[in-house]
Amino acid sequence: MSNQNGSSTILMVMLTMFLSLFFLYSIEHAKNNLLSNRSRAKAYLCMKTQLGQVATYSKRMEQFNSAIALTFKLQVIPKVKALHQTLVYSQQLYHFSFVKNLAQKGPCHFTQRLSFFKNLPYKTHARLLLKRKVNGAAVKEDKKSWQYTLTNFTGEDGAKPAFILRVKVAWSRGELKIKESQEEAILAWSRSQLFSYSPSPPAWWRSPSKLISKLTRHKPN
Repeated sequence: MSNQNGSSTILMVMLTMFLSLFFLYSIEHAKNNLLSNRSRAKAYLCMKTQLGQVATYSKRMEQFNSAIALTFKLQVIPKVKALHQTLVYSQQLYHFSFVKNLAQKGPCHFTQRLSFFKNLPYKTHARLLLKRKVNGAAVKEDKKSWQYTLTNFTGEDGAKPAFILRVKVAWSRGELKIKESQEEAILAWSRSQLFSYSPSPPAWWRSPSKLISKLTRHKPN
């Protein structure tokens, strides 16, 4: 009888341990999924926010350029000459404001904003002062296209590096348009590789979520 009780006790202990381990594993798995989903949502929200800022900025800058070019032709009129200078200064102040907005955290980690600082739509001196044509208009970036990239990995919340978002943009009829968007999965990526990954690493590809697809049809007000 005592042997049966001992066997039952051992069995219960083993069953309890198994259930406890299974429970702990389930909690850890659920936690990892939550972190992953939160990280993905933040990355896409960041890309959407930054692209929206760039689209609005490029449209307003072109409006400034048109007005500056027109008033330059009419500078023989004193009041128009003063207006021309005012427009040039106003455009520069607007550019300062845009750079300041890029620097603000919002939904983006600072590492996710670096690509937008590096690839401004207009040529500048040290990112702050606009380069200008003879007529005073800001000089647009002359590259046929360039891309903005960001990763879900920010070193916060314990989320692991999982993917990089890439969005290629180009000038089209005076506005910046999204030409291509893709998500690159990261199979293995350590912290030391965060800013030194290969431009064409072996990876599997898949289409980004509907969020980026909607952005390609978005037109700023």
